Amino acid sequence: MSPFFELLQITLGNRREFSAVPTAKDWLIILDEAQRHTIVGLLLDGIEQLPVEQRPPTEILLQWIGQTQLTEQQKRMLNAAAVHLDCIFKDKGLRSCVLKGTGLARLYPNPLRRQSGDVDIWVEGDRVRILKLLKDNNNSWSCRNTSCRLRDYRWC
Repeated sequence: MSPFFELLQITLGNRREFSAVPTAKDWLIILDEAQRHTIVGLLLDGIEQLPVEQRPPTEILLQWIGQTQLTEQQKRMLNAAAVHLDCIFKDKGLRSCVLKGTGLARLYPNPLRRQSGDVDIWVEGDRVRILKLLKDNNNSWSCRNTSCRLRDYRWC
């Protein structure tokens, strides 16, 4: 089994350590795979569980920690934006619910380490009213570079 999948198993609690100590080159490959799958922060949980002698070299570990801290910072901003939007909708009597990644992150041991790039929110109400509400409140959003994409779902 590849070291990447072994670390994934360690992170999930299905094993305690690697079958063989990864080399620095192995760690760079693991980090590259973690970046491709957007699970750098999640796998840091597994690294923190490893015996010291199986952890990555300091230089790679510091890079891993830095990327995780950036993910946590971005997650805080997304969470704040989701709360702010929910308050806007609530204040106008509209029910809403955060969906998918942002909502599911609460189930992770370290929710801030679950990387996501957007917030998906379901809002009950008339499309025109919701768009106007978002446009009218655009200047009060606590997160910059936000965009609104609406999907209309009509059930037959």
